[in-house]
Amino acid sequence: MDTEKKNAKSNKFAVHASLLAFYTLALALVWTMIIVLSAAWNIYQKKQTTKTLATKEAHAYFNKNQAFRLWATKHGGVYVVIDERTPPNPQLKHVPERDITTLSGKKLTLMNPAYMLRQMMEEYSELYGVKGRNTSLKPFRSQNTPDEWERSALKAFENGVEEVFEFVDINGEPYLRLIRPLITKKGCLKCHGIQGYKVGDVRGGVGISVPMLSYLTHERGEIRKLVISHILIWLIGTVAIYFGFQRLKYQFAERERAEEVVRESEKKYRSLVESTKTIPWKIDVETGRFTYIGPQVEQVLGYPPDSWVDINAWSDRIHPDDRKEAVAFCLEATKRGEDHDFEYRSIDADGKIVWIRDFVTVLVGEQGPLELIGYMFDVTERKMAEQALLESEGQLRALAARLTEVEEDERKRLAQELHDRVGQNLTALNINLNIMKNLLSDESTEKIATRLADSMNIVAEATLHIRDVMAKLRPQVLDDYGLMAALRWHAESFSERTGLNVELQGEGPTTRLSQEVETVFFRIAQEAMTNVSKHANADRVDLMLEELDGLIRLTISDDGAGFDLHVSGTTERSGWGLVTMKERSQTLGGQFLIESEPGKGTRVIVEVKT
Repeated sequence: MDTEKKNAKSNKFAVHASLLAFYTLALALVWTMIIVLSAAWNIYQKKQTTKTLATKEAHAYFNKNQAFRLWATKHGGVYVVIDERTPPNPQLKHVPERDITTLSGKKLTLMNPAYMLRQMMEEYSELYGVKGRNTSLKPFRSQNTPDEWERSALKAFENGVEEVFEFVDINGEPYLRLIRPLITKKGCLKCHGIQGYKVGDVRGGVGISVPMLSYLTHERGEIRKLVISHILIWLIGTVAIYFGFQRLKYQFAERERAEEVVRESEKKYRSLVESTKTIPWKIDVETGRFTYIGPQVEQVLGYPPDSWVDINAWSDRIHPDDRKEAVAFCLEATKRGEDHDFEYRSIDADGKIVWIRDFVTVLVGEQGPLELIGYMFDVTERKMAEQALLESEGQLRALAARLTEVEEDERKRLAQELHDRVGQNLTALNINLNIMKNLLSDESTEKIATRLADSMNIVAEATLHIRDVMAKLRPQVLDDYGLMAALRWHAESFSERTGLNVELQGEGPTTRLSQEVETVFFRIAQEAMTNVSKHANADRVDLMLEELDGLIRLTISDDGAGFDLHVSGTTERSGWGLVTMKERSQTLGGQFLIESEPGKGTRVIVEVKT
């Protein structure tokens, strides 16, 4: 079975590698096509640019000739000296005063615009490298007879065409041939009127031949650069595609190895989990059905795995008192896509209660939660231990409260005994000593006066000590006048004893509190003020007793050194003193709060409902 799985995984990897190679080859072909198309387009644009530049040069040359022709036509031609290069034009013999003689005897002949341009084209074409000639379907001169291309163009001009050009070889050299029509102007009729032309008629054309060798040489150089740059870009892209293919291939291999490691780890983990009482499970969020639940569920809850069909199988087995809250909590956390854990009681197949702690991981996709993966832990033993501990703590707290009550009763009894017996006896003894002093004669008094006075002082001092012990055991003012008076008395005696400035604020409760509440508040105030004198290094202590919305609140604050509440074991203040105060307040169902920061003093707050 394992061999078949390994072969299937190997085949899957081979398929992925083949697909990767196919897509890489396709990408390389697309890249090549892009480069070829780009090169072809750019070469085409270069050729078009060459043609455009050559055409613009032909236009410029034509416009120069046209401007010269128009100027000469406007002036009716030009008279020049007759010589071998410029003999009289036989085509102008019908023109009056074609030839004239100046007063000095110079013979001049008239050159019309066509004659002048022809002479310029024939004698100075090498200067510009551009050839030109006039042609017409009714030429004056046989040399102006059009060839087939020119004849076709001239006929096209008569149909409204404004320009004809082509790229050809002339004597083995590349040229751009361009021809534009000659339109008959009024000044042209002087020479060409005998041919039957009227103003506006096409009477011929001016042909221009621009040499293309320099343009084509530049064009080939630019194309060569384009081809080289595109080849370099293609090579860079191809190399990048190749290395990308190798990297992806490596990543696929690494991913396959990682997946194999994960599969092995999952296999080991599943074996480990299935050997414990931990119940792994998976639920498809869309369908609400279990896609997996561990076989341990039968061991823990007694239900076979195949009975856990959907989420209802889970919720129906939760204790009725916990079901609504547990299901709502899980659904709300799932909607938010938040991982969560919670505890609830489940009913096993035998009807027994099993405490379950459920840890849930929410897998979220683009559209929301997709799958829940969780682990159920049987925490029944822990919950039973916690319950036993809570019961034990309750018993201890009740015992502590009873001990405190017994202690207060014993303090009260001892104080009363000291007052009723020892105090009264000391008072009687002091009276007897005074009577004895008064009954003695002067002579006897002189002999025992010192010892008698010392005895009376000892009795008075013992009386004071007894009263102090009585106050510490149970101040009589607390029983006779209530908490506010007892706090005022204690504040005054504490200030006298320690030298600290003590202020009591507040009006206290409107009605007398119960003896238990007054005792607890008084003892907490005593303990807090004792802590201040021992540890706070304070100068002032403030006490506030107030009644607020059904609460009695006692606040003891100082301006001493304070301490860090977050540091455990911070002096003795975080020891038994604080524990005792907290336990005393809890016996009344009250709240105990302590606030402190280093350098900012300490505040103790006790609140109890009236």
